[in-house]
Amino acid sequence: QLSELVEAGLLVRERAFARPLLPLTEPVFRWKPGDDAPAFGELSWTMQKRWTEPAREIAVYLATRRAASIFGGKAEGRIKNLSQVTHDIHLGALYLKFRREAPTLAAGWVGEEIFAPTREHQKLPDAMLYDREGRPRMVIEFGGAYPTERVKAFHEDCAARGLPYEIW
Repeated sequence: QLSELVEAGLLVRERAFARPLLPLTEPVFRWKPGDDAPAFGELSWTMQKRWTEPAREIAVYLATRRAASIFGGKAEGRIKNLSQVTHDIHLGALYLKFRREAPTLAAGWVGEEIFAPTREHQKLPDAMLYDREGRPRMVIEFGGAYPTERVKAFHEDCAARGLPYEIW
């Protein structure tokens, strides 16, 4: 029960506005070195047109610092950016999908909060999947209503570093 985790100080419950969860059946786009760059405007439009329903108030549960100290990771127990709630919920759902369907890939999942301090002057993707030797294997990005320029900048950063990616 979530209420038990709240009582134990591992989660906090907040109210926030978010759009309904999209079906995360497959990436919107996949790229690997050697492939052609995407049509940036078309990819941007594909991501933007998915958002057909307005945000609504929902309950969200956030891990506390205590939970992070027990289970690992980084957590503040608060919503950092109210405009990112929809994005964060989708990214969490995507991580859980990887845990169910691709546990080997999920084992190497490192979120942006963990590697952000090491990525000075570089774009921060939502997650990086590392192999067992600690080498970057793939970049994961949950694409919100990204403008064309943001899609292009994301692609160029990954391409410059030779990193395959998936945009969900």
